[in-house]
Amino acid sequence: MSVTQASDLFIPQVCSEYARQAFVQSIEFMAKLVGTGPAPVQIMNDPTFNVEGQYIQRPTFSRIGSALVTRRDITSVSSVTPQKLTGTNEVGVKIHRKIGPVDVSMDAANLSRASGEQISAELGRQFGEELALNLQHSMITAAIGAIDGVASTVNTTAPWSATARTNLSPALLSAGLQLMGDQRERFKKEAMILTRSESLHDLYGDAMGRSYAGIGDLALKGDMGTNTLGMGFATVDDAALTLANAGFDHYYTLLLGTEFMQVWFTKPMTLYPVFGPILDQEQVIIRLRADADIAIGMHGKTWDATNGGANPNDAALALSTNWDDTFSRHQEVRGIKIDHNYSGN
Repeated sequence: MSVTQASDLFIPQVCSEYARQAFVQSIEFMAKLVGTGPAPVQIMNDPTFNVEGQYIQRPTFSRIGSALVTRRDITSVSSVTPQKLTGTNEVGVKIHRKIGPVDVSMDAANLSRASGEQISAELGRQFGEELALNLQHSMITAAIGAIDGVASTVNTTAPWSATARTNLSPALLSAGLQLMGDQRERFKKEAMILTRSESLHDLYGDAMGRSYAGIGDLALKGDMGTNTLGMGFATVDDAALTLANAGFDHYYTLLLGTEFMQVWFTKPMTLYPVFGPILDQEQVIIRLRADADIAIGMHGKTWDATNGGANPNDAALALSTNWDDTFSRHQEVRGIKIDHNYSGN
C-alpha cells in the first residue's frame, strides 16, 4: 500500500529561510581604539590628502631642546650662538586591499531559497566584516613593528621566559607604564590596553587570587578597574599578539595612548557596479568586487620606504627595521609593548 507522506511533497532543505553563520571574531580594536576624535588610532580623513602615490609625508617641527634656554651671563658682552628651528618628515605608508571578486550564478537565486537581494545583502555584510578584520590585523602588526623599532627597545618591557611564567598582572602593567617615566600618569589617563583573551584571563585570575577582602569579589563581578589600573581595554585574539616558541609562547599586551597612530582612508570601501552577466559559461554568472585603501602613520616614527617598500604586506608592517625613529624623546611614541607569558601555555 502506498501512502503519500509529507516528505513526498516538499524538500526539507529549502522549507525555511536562510540563516547566516555568525561573525564571531572580535573587532574590539576597531570599535574601542579607532575614532575620529581623541583615540589611540585617529581616523584623519584629511580632505587635502591626495590619493596619488604610495606614501604620505607629514612635516613635523623638531624640538630644539635644552639648548634653547641657558644661563645668561650678565657680566659678559661676548657673542652667543643662535639656535635654529628644524623639521623632520614622518612618512606613512599606504596599503591596498581587494575584496573578492565573488562569482554568483544567476541560477543560485532561481533554484535556492535565497533571493538575489538576499545573496547581495549577505555578501555586502561579509565584505564589511572581513575588511574590518583584515585592516585591524594590519594596524596591530604595524603598531608592534613601530614599537619594536624604537631605539634600544625602550618602549618595550619583556619579562617573558621560556622556562618560568610571568603572566599579565597589574605589576606588569605598571612596569609598562614606567617606561614613560614622568609621563606615566598622563599616559595612563589616556591609554587603552590591547590584549588577548588568555591574558585577560590571567588578569582576572590575579584579582581572584588576592587575599584582600573584596577585590576577588569585584573580579568575579567583572569589575576590572583595579587590575587594569583604571585603563580601558579591548580584547582581540589576533595572531600578531602571540608568538610560538620552543618553550612557553610569547604573549603581547599593548598600551596605546591618544594619537599613537594615524589612519587615512584614502579609498573607502568601493563596491563596483556588478560585472556581468558573463555569458560564456554553462550558467550565467555575475561578478562582485570591491577595493579599499588606507595609509598608516605614527607620531615619532617614519616608514622606511627603502627597506619596507610600497604597499607592504603584514609581515613587512611588523618588521621593526621598517619603522625608523623621528622623535626627540621616546615618550613621543605613545605606545608600550609588554612581552609576557600565559598561565595556560
